[in-house]
Amino acid sequence: MNYLHGTTFLLLPALAFAAAPADWAPNLTTTAIWNSNATNADRFSDVVGALALRADLATTARIALGRDDALFAGAALTAEAWPRFRGLDRAAVGPRLAWQHKFRLGAFAPVLSVEFAGDAVAA
Repeated sequence: MNYLHGTTFLLLPALAFAAAPADWAPNLTTTAIWNSNATNADRFSDVVGALALRADLATTARIALGRDDALFAGAALTAEAWPRFRGLDRAAVGPRLAWQHKFRLGAFAPVLSVEFAGDAVAA
């Protein structure tokens, strides 16, 4: 991906937020997980347990494209930390873009959705 296209793809969520700042909907999820076999060891003497901490932040903005279509632009940020181990921490950030078409009115109407997502990951 060249620099110009990558920059444009990353700026799409920002443009959506600028167009409709009252419609963004952030969602933060935090998790603490105890992994009883973090090393994936076969022998009992090599089994090591560890705590993993994770935080996910995602936000989207809905842009109406007519009665039946909508565009969802957003971004996601993920961070994962393993306090016991060095080198297992990671972070990811990236844009999200989805187009949605609803075929009829009502709660049970079929919906077609096409989604695009990309993440830059540092580990």
